[in-house]
Amino acid sequence: MEVIKIIYIALMTILVSYAIIKRYYPQGVLLLGGVAFLSGAWLFSESPATIMSSLQNREAVTGIYLIDMYYHLEHLFSYRLSGLGLSIMAIGGFSYFLSYTGASNELIFYATKPVSKIRNPYILLGLFILSEPFSHFLSPQPRAWGCSACLPSTLF
Repeated sequence: MEVIKIIYIALMTILVSYAIIKRYYPQGVLLLGGVAFLSGAWLFSESPATIMSSLQNREAVTGIYLIDMYYHLEHLFSYRLSGLGLSIMAIGGFSYFLSYTGASNELIFYATKPVSKIRNPYILLGLFILSEPFSHFLSPQPRAWGCSACLPSTLF
């Protein structure tokens, strides 16, 4: 049974990767891939009723897997994606504002100025290796927010 699970996971991963490489609509491909993985979890589970109860509140489980899967996807679309969409729009607006005012180029210039003074790449590598664990332990959330705010502004 374990071999069949591994083959199913590999097959679904290959199909989703192939569809994205062939430039099919990525949101639809990933959505169908996620539904296929949820369906595979139900097919290969010893007790299918526990799958949705672990994903949702215990009271929300009806016992019919397809209905539970629909409610789970509806919950994801209603709550998580709406917040994510607003964040993406805010970051896109911020990056447009930075590009429009020219602050994006200034940000890149002043952010890379101290690093450009160091000529030895091994010193940069050592500084990166030393600073990376500290940044994870000291402030993981502001670091992620800073990266998500700065990255689109430099790309657009």
